Amino acid sequence: MSNFELKHMTVKKYPATSDYKDEKTDCEIIEIEKFSAKDAEAMKKNGFFLMPNKVTYARKTAPFEQLMKELAKNKRNKIKKAQKQGFQIIQEKKLSNESYAEWHKNVYLPKISGKKLGIITAPKEWLEGTKIGVFAKDKGKIIGGMVAKKFLKDSQFPERMSISYSGVKNEYSKTGVNELLNAMMIDLAYKEKHAWIFRGSDTSIYGKHLSPGIPIFKTSLNFEMLPRKPKVLIKFNNLDKFNDIVFFVSYGKKGAIGNLILKKPIENEKEYRFKFLEKLRVYEYRAGKLILVKRI
Repeated sequence: MSNFELKHMTVKKYPATSDYKDEKTDCEIIEIEKFSAKDAEAMKKNGFFLMPNKVTYARKTAPFEQLMKELAKNKRNKIKKAQKQGFQIIQEKKLSNESYAEWHKNVYLPKISGKKLGIITAPKEWLEGTKIGVFAKDKGKIIGGMVAKKFLKDSQFPERMSISYSGVKNEYSKTGVNELLNAMMIDLAYKEKHAWIFRGSDTSIYGKHLSPGIPIFKTSLNFEMLPRKPKVLIKFNNLDKFNDIVFFVSYGKKGAIGNLILKKPIENEKEYRFKFLEKLRVYEYRAGKLILVKRI
C-alpha cells in the first residue's frame, strides 16, 4: 500500500483487483491495495503500473580525488567553480548539535517552507545514533549542508551511510556548492570506512512535490536508483495539477523501466534514459489520458 496521499496527491483506493471499477473520479491516483503477481500483470492492460512505493540511490564511496576523475566534465567544473569561490567546507565525522541546529534553522526550514508543496521532514533535534555531516560556510555562516546516518545491513541492502537531509540556500544554488557538498559527503563516508553511501528514500513519483530533475542530479554523481519495498499497483488518473514533466520507474520482466510523462515536448528526453534502466517509455498526457509515443 502506498502513502502517496501524504505527499500532496489524491488517491482512490480499491481493496483488491476484483473490486476495481472503471468509474469516473477526480482523484489523481487510483490504487489497488491487495494483488497477486498475476493480477498486476493483467491490470497493466487497464493502464496500471507495478512500481515501488519508494526509491533510494546507492553508490560505492570514494575519496575526493578519485571521485573527480570519474565524474563528467560538467560536474567537475561545477565543483571547481565552488572551490574557487572560497567556501569553507566542514566535514564532521560526528555531527555536532551546533552545526545541525544552525543549518536546520537558517537553511533547511526556509528552503522547504518556501516550496509550493514542501514537506518538512527533518526534525529539529536529530543526533541519536552514528551520524556525520558536511557543511559549507560563507563569511562564517552556514549556507548549505547535508547530514547522513549509518544503517546496518538488512534484508534488502548492505550496511551503509545514508544521506537523510540536505539543503543549500537558494541564492547559492548556481555556485556549484551543492555539487561540492555531495562530493565531500561521499569522501567523508569513505574516510569513515563505509563501503556504501545511499540517498535516503524518495517518493517514487517525481513531478508533484518532488522535482523531476532530482533523478538526473543524483545519477549525475554516479548513484544508481534502487527500488524499495513494498510494490504498489497504481494508475495515473488526473495529472492536471502535476508538473509538465513526471518521471517514475516501474517493474519490467528483467529490471526497472523508466516512464517519462510529458505535458509539453522537451529536448532532453534521453537524460532520463539512465544506465540501470531496461528501457525508457515516453508518454504524452492528452485530455486526461496517457499516450505512449516512444520507447528509448
